[in-house]
Amino acid sequence: MTLCIPVSEENGTASKLSEHFGRAPFHLLIDPESMETRLLSRGAGCGEGDHGHCLPVDTLLANGVDMVVCKGIGRGALARFAANRIDVFAAQTDTVAGVLEELRRQGTAGMATPRVCEGHGDHHH
Repeated sequence: MTLCIPVSEENGTASKLSEHFGRAPFHLLIDPESMETRLLSRGAGCGEGDHGHCLPVDTLLANGVDMVVCKGIGRGALARFAANRIDVFAAQTDTVAGVLEELRRQGTAGMATPRVCEGHGDHHH
């Protein structure tokens, strides 16, 4: 399985989660079993308002993502993942290590859908 977690820093499993999937400067791909990680970064020149267009869902799908855990996500990205049968869950913690521990303890049982961001002008995350 390949898990995608949008993060705000390059710090491995100690990385803090980004508040919004599409605005995350990095997306950490991790195999929870082997703990192998890959970091994908947004393209150069991407601004704060790009909302994921610099690291589109297709890029994550091409990298074998099976599941996403995030704090907030836009309707478009959520719909694209759903159309490709990729589960998206809400993070209840602020670090990648916390997400991995949560998954280890309870699996996806009890994990909710993340906050859905209403639009490009929504900057209160």
